[in-house]
Amino acid sequence: MKAKKLCVKLVIILIIVAFCVPLLNRIIYGTFNVYGNPNRLYINGVRYTTNGHILTLKDKPMIEISGTLDKLTGKRVYSTVPNYYKIGNLIYLHLYGDKYLGYSWGGGP
Repeated sequence: MKAKKLCVKLVIILIIVAFCVPLLNRIIYGTFNVYGNPNRLYINGVRYTTNGHILTLKDKPMIEISGTLDKLTGKRVYSTVPNYYKIGNLIYLHLYGDKYLGYSWGGGP
């Protein structure tokens, strides 16, 4: 009987976690799909939107600027310049292997 109650509690906890992960991803990145690329990133209170620019290994950004939530979700964010927080600079989300998706801040729709 105790084993059955323990199993029920574990299943309930797993269900709650399974529903919280997509919701957290939606709050942080603007999409419920935890496997898809986010359409926006918030770094230091600034919203960056994707511009579709993809880098490969030869242009790899060198400075990691990931926040705590980015690290917890496994989405690492990089920049090519130390002062990435200025308007016009790009930041990059590591996709896989040597691919990075670019995000920009300032101007545009």
